[in-house]
Amino acid sequence: MVPRRRRRAQTARRPKRQRAPVPPRPAYGHSKDGHDDLKQVLLSLGVSSDGGLPLRLGVRDGNTSESTETPVAIEECLALGLAGVRGIVAESKAYCKRTLGLCLEKRVGLITLVPRTCAGRQELEAWGPQQGAWPLLLEKPGRTR
Repeated sequence: MVPRRRRRAQTARRPKRQRAPVPPRPAYGHSKDGHDDLKQVLLSLGVSSDGGLPLRLGVRDGNTSESTETPVAIEECLALGLAGVRGIVAESKAYCKRTLGLCLEKRVGLITLVPRTCAGRQELEAWGPQQGAWPLLLEKPGRTR
């Protein structure tokens, strides 16, 4: 007796279901405005340089480090495939090896505050006054506790 082959029914393939985005988990943590008693999430916004039109919004869990979010934000902006992504402006938390390396690799400019503890900043602060002709753009004393 010869075994019979089972025929597979010809059916259209179902499209793969996309997973719904996972909402961020709010968490307690240090708040810059002194509301440590409130839960928070991290928002990052990518805008165009010609008018500040929103291009990308990132929402992350509370207590997500800005230094880890910045490289993710850069990658997401570049993944949009928009022409003319030339650089980002970020807080001093963006000044880290991972962000600097990514900016160099992807040829993306970075404008950020350099922490006072960085040797490069100390050298620049010593070198700058010797040049004499540079205008002062902003002078803001550091916070004291």
